[in-house]
Amino acid sequence: MTMTVLIAALFAAGAVFAAGTIVATLRAYWPAVCALREAADYGAEEQELRVTTIGFDVSHAAKVLRPDFRTRSVGTPRGLRAAA
Repeated sequence: MTMTVLIAALFAAGAVFAAGTIVATLRAYWPAVCALREAADYGAEEQELRVTTIGFDVSHAAKVLRPDFRTRSVGTPRGLRAAA
């Protein structure tokens, strides 16, 4: 019985904390949300953007690493090898 009451009290405290956090967040940021909604009503639905490319320059090309696998021996290693 006592454990049930403790678990219910912890659940209720968590719910109150979560609700308080939601209320504090809404009180702090709700005016900004309303301002965004009003700004969206006055904004244009379409905007034109023109871009001019002046130049394109690649000054440092990447070095491609190609390991040489031809020098590896094809046969199986002889004897026991230490674990890496």
